[in-house]
Amino acid sequence: MLQRWFIVCSFFLSLTAYGHFDSEERSVGLFSIKYKGGYLIGRLGNEPINHNKVTHILVAGSAKTKESNQFFQSALSRGYKYMELFPDHQVVMISSPEVKKKKNEEVFAEFNLDVQKNVKKVVLGGGTLIREMRKFSKIASFDFYGHSSPWGLIIGKRHATLGPGTGSDTIKSLRGHFTPLASASLNGCNGGLKIAPALSLGWQIPVSGALSGSLFERVTADGLWYNEFVSGSAPWTTSNSISYNAESSCRNGSCWRMKPSSSAYSGYWGKFGYGLGFYKFFCNYDNADKKCEQASALSLLSFPSVRPVNLQSSVEDFKEVVYDYLCPTGRGTERYYSCIQGIKNAIKTGNHKFQPFKAKPVFCTMKECDLKLVCKQRSSGPKPGSCSLVAERSGESTTFIDEYLMLLKGFKALK
Repeated sequence: MLQRWFIVCSFFLSLTAYGHFDSEERSVGLFSIKYKGGYLIGRLGNEPINHNKVTHILVAGSAKTKESNQFFQSALSRGYKYMELFPDHQVVMISSPEVKKKKNEEVFAEFNLDVQKNVKKVVLGGGTLIREMRKFSKIASFDFYGHSSPWGLIIGKRHATLGPGTGSDTIKSLRGHFTPLASASLNGCNGGLKIAPALSLGWQIPVSGALSGSLFERVTADGLWYNEFVSGSAPWTTSNSISYNAESSCRNGSCWRMKPSSSAYSGYWGKFGYGLGFYKFFCNYDNADKKCEQASALSLLSFPSVRPVNLQSSVEDFKEVVYDYLCPTGRGTERYYSCIQGIKNAIKTGNHKFQPFKAKPVFCTMKECDLKLVCKQRSSGPKPGSCSLVAERSGESTTFIDEYLMLLKGFKALK
């Protein structure tokens, strides 16, 4: 179990992870990387891509040639939700999946996703990705599924990241391309520590990210989702009949998703000790128009969950998705249902200190978290294994219940 979890929380070469550069040819340490890369662009539904249409952009990150297509399938699960929710929009996949023993073109073909653009010998780095995204005039969402560290998202072949090395001006250049209620989600490890607040500041939209490791989860026959290591009485299904209005075959890539671990990160970078067990939203900008809450809630409609919801759904149905989004779904159902009851009790009593996280939860506002990431440094960046989180605020966190109330407030404002 720990070995596979570690794989999801990929280690980068530390120089790349720290975001010092983002180029097509790299020299790291004592060896030169001559990988020439390449990436593909396709549209779900296989209609021609229209750069002037409202667009949802999916990025399935590199599996580094050692892993399966679960990042790709998790992205597709969300993509199918967008297609069902917004049939007049388009869903575009930009990816260099690098799945074991398969060419990138074969990964797209396996899930009936036609390749409308095939770029050879260019690494899908942060700058390249944003140049492709700038071609779209109305971006409604950006969803990343892949390996990440506190400092960068691996979007292409191990060393190509979206992070500080991409450059603030390049990141900011996308601001005018987002729709009024656009949002972004970073589905990977530790993306909420630094990257999500930074992208929210640059793009001026809500961005969600993890403050722990992330795991793959699969839908099961009892109508819930469990991480891939759990074996119990509820077997995997061959189709997803709970997240969509129309049942969807798992062969289409609609039965996997990602969620954060319910315990503190302990892996390649160190033992963090603190964290949160859900993808925390950040709105690191002036929210005078209150669109942050609405855009965050709108984003949750596309989260593959225990039931399909839309803008016409009841608040009670939306709550079921929020419970699934926030609560731990690891081993069995006891912690899951105990978490739901804990939320209800917190709202009833007004004591908002409830949280189901197994370690110390951090305090977070909608702009940042009150913590500091401390690492020993070497010439190439943070030293692996040396990092920890230091809380800058004492007391019991109310962030878990704060997030629940924020999402409900946003959904009610949308109706």
